[in-house]
Amino acid sequence: MNGEIVLVDPPIVDGDGGQAVALARSGWSKLSVVPFVIFHAMPLLVIFTGVTSRAVVIALVTYFVRLLAITGGYHRYFSHRTYRTGRVRQFLLAFVGVTAVQRGPLWWAGNHRAHHR
Repeated sequence: MNGEIVLVDPPIVDGDGGQAVALARSGWSKLSVVPFVIFHAMPLLVIFTGVTSRAVVIALVTYFVRLLAITGGYHRYFSHRTYRTGRVRQFLLAFVGVTAVQRGPLWWAGNHRAHHR
């Protein structure tokens, strides 16, 4: 390792192709995936309840605001330091980015910087 930081462990191959080891190493279990699947399947309930035009507009606006927070905040500011900004704007970029449920800005920036190495 020579003092380098490893964010992702290399895969280990065993009888099942390393899937069980990789799943255990990641901290996920098959049971822990259930809430994730339920959360992402819930929008399908719109088939039974219907949707209003107001709900569609709100969904689109929040989508684009979060998209800009991830792109302009997490990616451009926190990862690459492309521009300078004040503390209030840093907080707002981080807060709106967190609402996109892509972990925190420090985790995102650290992993993104490692991606470029």
